[in-house]
Amino acid sequence: MASLEPSRMAPVTVRRAWRSYLGEFDGDTEDEDEYVADVRAAKRQKAAAPAQRRDVVTLHPRGSRAVTVVATADLHRHHEEEYIGGLSLAGWFESDRSPAHVDVCLFAGDVGLETEAESTSRAQTRPDGATLDSWRRLLGRVLAAKPGMHVVLVGGNHDGLLCRDADCLACARLARHDPAAARQGGEAPPLHDEGRAAASRLRRLLSGLPGGRVHVLCDEAADLDLPCGAALRVVGSPWTSYDTGGKAHQSISHHWRPEGGFLFGGVQLQQRLDCAAWWRRHWCRVGHLLSARETAGGRRIAGSLLCTHTPPRGVLDIVGGGKDNGAGIRSRRVGCAALREMLEGLERPPVLHCFGHVHARQSEGEPAAGPRLAASKRCAGTLFANVAAERQLPEITGFRLARRGGGALGAGGGARLALPAPGAAAGALPAGVLTMPPISAADYARVVEPESLLMRPPTVLTLPLSGWACDCESWREFWELS
Repeated sequence: MASLEPSRMAPVTVRRAWRSYLGEFDGDTEDEDEYVADVRAAKRQKAAAPAQRRDVVTLHPRGSRAVTVVATADLHRHHEEEYIGGLSLAGWFESDRSPAHVDVCLFAGDVGLETEAESTSRAQTRPDGATLDSWRRLLGRVLAAKPGMHVVLVGGNHDGLLCRDADCLACARLARHDPAAARQGGEAPPLHDEGRAAASRLRRLLSGLPGGRVHVLCDEAADLDLPCGAALRVVGSPWTSYDTGGKAHQSISHHWRPEGGFLFGGVQLQQRLDCAAWWRRHWCRVGHLLSARETAGGRRIAGSLLCTHTPPRGVLDIVGGGKDNGAGIRSRRVGCAALREMLEGLERPPVLHCFGHVHARQSEGEPAAGPRLAASKRCAGTLFANVAAERQLPEITGFRLARRGGGALGAGGGARLALPAPGAAAGALPAGVLTMPPISAADYARVVEPESLLMRPPTVLTLPLSGWACDCESWREFWELS
């Protein structure tokens, strides 16, 4: 089946990088030049045309060949729930609500492949094997619904079952609190065999699935043959920059776990190592994968996609916790500066950079269901997409999972998401190793939005393999229309 025709590709209006929740500039000095130029251009045009928004820009597709992508992230073990208009994720793929043809499905981390020790409480625990089996069933249904589709799966900071890092501080800490080991009356084994354990988990996850169509990427590339005859490269990296108090890159482990505001060993690690330099080297290696012009078999690569869990700094990475801007909006940025620097220096930028990690709304008028798209002046040709499905804070997620309890969580089918009564008590839940500590029922009732808005549906995109162009006056030094 051929990919989508060029007539179905249309210009898209997206949010600009380095814009605050209210749309004002809040970036570095280089981007401030762009902002000043925009203000001057708006003043010149004011007499002749209506005022234009300065927080958005329009991208135009280049070329005629396209790739159809479905992307999501931050499902946080809600993948079996019926959160898409009464359908589960697998049910959505099987229904006529999803595109008839999809080339690639991207999962950008925190999908719910957590270890048993990562559960917020014992009421939420699920054996690792059961978690892997639930995802294998989901992937099997998705692939059966879209026979020509490839699936790319990238881990996040809460996906311990996908962690391959033998030096992971989080895995070492979690191993000492392993519920399975506690049930057997012993201690968890050391993580010297983490590589072997990771390979075993991956085999169980992929067992019985169509060969060559599921790609679990950890700083790797997958070259896919599209129906239009072109070769597409997808690069995936799960590493998540840990930012606390404005001090980024405290961790060199993608599977990090904050505890009391600090990373396990984070302070000592920061004193021993130059983590910022480590991150620059890491993203440089990922950049080399994106810059390749040919596949291992010698075929020309027509375009590339980047799938990470962490966002680049300044692009759809606003979270609560910073200064109040006067409008009751508390926000700060948690994106990775080294990732942004790498993307700005690429000669062959990806057509799409898909990520998650940040659940929060990014602008005052953001649609509840998304999509959340952006472009950056110095990343010419790239569309950015924050595809996080979870719309609430991690504490909200923890409360929902805790209230639902182990029985409903372990059920094979997809139960509808049921909110607790506003006055319901949180209950005394035995605390495990906290990953998303639940809040009180009163706080939950105060901050949570209606049930239909708790989760965003998947983001569907039709992308030009040759990338995007932009005719914004202040961007023409970097972006040009072909």
